[in-house]
Amino acid sequence: MMSLTETNLLQIAKKQYAFKLEAYMGIFFTLIVVQALGILFSMNGIMSSGTTTGEMFVSAKVFAGDMIITLTMIWVLFLALNMTIDDYRRADFVFVTNRLSSNLSSIGFVLTAALVGGVTASFGGVITRVLAYYSYGSENIASQHFFILPQELLMSIMATTLYIILISAIGYFFGTLIQIYRGFIIILPTIFIGLVIMGTRGVGNIGVLLPEAVKFFTNESSLVLFAIKVIVTALVLFYSSILISNRLEV
Repeated sequence: MMSLTETNLLQIAKKQYAFKLEAYMGIFFTLIVVQALGILFSMNGIMSSGTTTGEMFVSAKVFAGDMIITLTMIWVLFLALNMTIDDYRRADFVFVTNRLSSNLSSIGFVLTAALVGGVTASFGGVITRVLAYYSYGSENIASQHFFILPQELLMSIMATTLYIILISAIGYFFGTLIQIYRGFIIILPTIFIGLVIMGTRGVGNIGVLLPEAVKFFTNESSLVLFAIKVIVTALVLFYSSILISNRLEV
């Protein structure tokens, strides 16, 4: 049985969550704009190739929702970062609250945005295919792998949503670190760029950290194991963010 304190905490967190959904509803409009741009960029194909046979030149384009998913990840990353800044946190104090309820409501809002982003990004890939089908004509479409089966779409939605949840957790964690020490605004991107360069060149043991971390998720063929990896990692990052934010002054 939950104590009165736990009940009050959950009730306050729910009120703050509902408040944020209403107050920041405009953020979802930016998601629509971002994904519309992704669809527009994808209409030219994410990959193209051509070959010449005698006097005939044949070109091929690959259509997918990769650009839409990438832009959605960037969107949720900045959203998660923004939810940790002072202006957003001060809005919580219109309620009788503490750091824990504030974090719980913010994390709930970020996860909601990640869920919406994951689902809509996956359907954005479908929209891209439909537009390509009618723009280029059915006679110019290779049907193999072009049409998505319902079960494939469901798997895509689940995988995409998990990736976006992971990105949101990373963004929220980094945003919390920046609130502790503003110098992390420069330090964290510098470390990231350094790891990317070292990983590309294969320099030292540290250089493989980022590529191996990426492979840890992207090379997982089992959706169940991938989900476990993402959920555990996200929980650790969000929990660490809550612990770190306790050091912030109210």
